[in-house]
Amino acid sequence: MCLIINKRLTKKYDNVKNTVYVFYKEFHVEFRIAQLKTPYQYKTIKTYGVVEAECDLNINRYKTITTITGGCCHAYINKQKGIEIIKKFSDCGSLIPIYVKSEDIIAAGKENDICFFKYEIKQKDWDNAFKWLH
Repeated sequence: MCLIINKRLTKKYDNVKNTVYVFYKEFHVEFRIAQLKTPYQYKTIKTYGVVEAECDLNINRYKTITTITGGCCHAYINKQKGIEIIKKFSDCGSLIPIYVKSEDIIAAGKENDICFFKYEIKQKDWDNAFKWLH
């Protein structure tokens, strides 16, 4: 994951407090064992609930571009844009709604993406990801 920071959009999120946003995160759904894996980092998610980033935030600056390359979680702000990117770069990703508190947002990106420290997967969304198992 590499997010190129969109300063204007990030400022919009910085000015909002006490709000929960719905974003769309790509996961690889492992139906056989009913768990999710994040792309690129391959973090295993075994059940619904809160998921947190596991390492230090990594911010890189080069001339006028600032990127975030680790230490956070990544998702898409808009579901349709997420679908377009997954079709372009991934062979088996699924977009699942996640819930992010405004205070956990780090920055918004130039590809309609966003990064944050933690998110929640609701039980209903977890169940929908595995609905063929029920």
